[in-house]
Amino acid sequence: MLCWRALAPELRRYAPSDTRSVWLHALALAASGELPGARAAQAEGEEGEALAGPLPHLANAMLAFRSGDLRAAQRFVQNAVRANPDYAYSHNLKGMIEADLGDRAAAERSFVRAADLSRTSALFHRNLGVVRFQSERFQGAADALDTALQIAPDDCLALTVRAQVFAATERPDQAEAMVRRCVDSGADAPIAVSYLLELLVGQDRFDEALSVIDQTAETLPTATALKGELLLTLNRADEAVAALAQDTARTPETALRRAMALAMAGDAAQGLEALTEGQGTASPSYALVQAALSVATGAPVPEAARAAVSADAGLVAPLMWFETLHMASEDAAAAAEAARRADGLLPGVLFAGVSADDWQALSAPDIRPHAALGMLWLLREYDRAAQAEFDRILAQAPSLQARYFGALADIRLGDIAQASTRLAPLSAAAPAFYSAQMLLGELNLNLGATAVALENYRAAVRVVEDGGALMKIGLIADALNEVDVAEDALRRFIDLYPDVFIGYNQLAWLFVQREVRLDEALRLTERANELKPGNGSVLDNLGWILHLQGDTEAAVEYLREANRLTNSANPDILYHLAVVEAALGQTERSLALLDTFDRVVPDGHNAIQAALALRSDIQ
Repeated sequence: MLCWRALAPELRRYAPSDTRSVWLHALALAASGELPGARAAQAEGEEGEALAGPLPHLANAMLAFRSGDLRAAQRFVQNAVRANPDYAYSHNLKGMIEADLGDRAAAERSFVRAADLSRTSALFHRNLGVVRFQSERFQGAADALDTALQIAPDDCLALTVRAQVFAATERPDQAEAMVRRCVDSGADAPIAVSYLLELLVGQDRFDEALSVIDQTAETLPTATALKGELLLTLNRADEAVAALAQDTARTPETALRRAMALAMAGDAAQGLEALTEGQGTASPSYALVQAALSVATGAPVPEAARAAVSADAGLVAPLMWFETLHMASEDAAAAAEAARRADGLLPGVLFAGVSADDWQALSAPDIRPHAALGMLWLLREYDRAAQAEFDRILAQAPSLQARYFGALADIRLGDIAQASTRLAPLSAAAPAFYSAQMLLGELNLNLGATAVALENYRAAVRVVEDGGALMKIGLIADALNEVDVAEDALRRFIDLYPDVFIGYNQLAWLFVQREVRLDEALRLTERANELKPGNGSVLDNLGWILHLQGDTEAAVEYLREANRLTNSANPDILYHLAVVEAALGQTERSLALLDTFDRVVPDGHNAIQAALALRSDIQ
């Protein structure tokens, strides 16, 4: 299609009345995004002799598509298909429009039709592969993309999407080899370079990523910015400063990165000054950096920055943290009270239980710059730099927040052991620091220290009665056979969330698995079923309770439905149904259920021995 952009004007010199070449030119210009030229050619085509067939409709459809008017594009392309149902490009463009409208199934049908009509067109097979990949139909995507690459081995978009299919099916080496075919060819393909960088960074191969950026600088219009961003991520601030100095653009984004690089290199004041180089710098993210650097240098948050940040609700809580840090230098008690305004600055972060003493320690003149920068880097996901700043604080002051936020950086960097070591003192030293106790609970649970995790969650809910923490207390205490603790937590969950089915169902299961208080368990499960009808876990509880109460005929219907709803994949339900089927004399059904149980049950499941005993009894 793009060849017509150059060829059509020459044809029209020798055949000025050839309306077909005019419409082809309009289509090619629209396809390549040259909309003013496309509109001029469209107007010329409409003034000329009427042309039968799909071409005028296709040109109008492509122009509407590139202009963002998808509904008009859809009408025009349908007219093109009606004009000639066997014209492959009409079906291809129809698929492109349908994909942008979000109807991937329809888009796939259109691309299949286009590929069937023109089997030697790499474009149609490639588009089919792309839409299948977007629908996570990876084998179908691979088949279509392989066909496209047989026809056009150097198609960089097909190579890149094929690489993404390899990555999605856990074959990273083949993904890298595929995308490197494009990058190493020297083709002007920023999408392939960007994806190769994503693969390398995802594997922590940072130096290789930097090398690729240097090698493909002419291909990547944002090479300097990418290099600077990667160096900031690596906490290689001096290199970032040098790299970003090569960026001659004076845009807000350039000024922002340069300012952060200077601050990360140790000069927050110079970084703050560099922010003034950008023009039109009132964006909320820019203003948040300005606020952080202002506080780092001992100044209050500028009023203009405060006003700009307020335009982005997601940045208000982070701004409040910097405001609180500055406030603490004058009145730590007031800062501790005001800190609740910063709740949610990161997911799950609340400042309940953070003392005035901790705010005072963070706001000390020699600590405050590290605290402000550490938080800024954490918010920007420059986790190595954040980790370094919080380490500097802890070398000078026993700050609870520095430990907590340093542990968050550790976790992001994959160092769970370091996070656990860093946080461990807070288990006893900060029982009222809600977020720290919650994070300790998660870490200890992941490390297998279940009893310690339980105490962490119990400490957290003494400060904030969080539903997730109460449910975890119920589950962990149940597993540890601390029935009273589990019951108290689950009853409190029900009190707080009376319309949430899981509290009733889980409390019922606490009783059912111990075969106690079955009448109450039945009432709880019936309430859960009212709130969440058709839930497999609830129906399993109902069926098993009825079986334990002797009503096996009623029990089997609930359990069969529970098994159907969970696609025979829940080992508890499979075991319960096998027991009930055996009790009803359905030996073959019971054995078949036990066979399925054996295939899906995880190691260490508490029903394994009981299932073996049942099989022995009925065989």
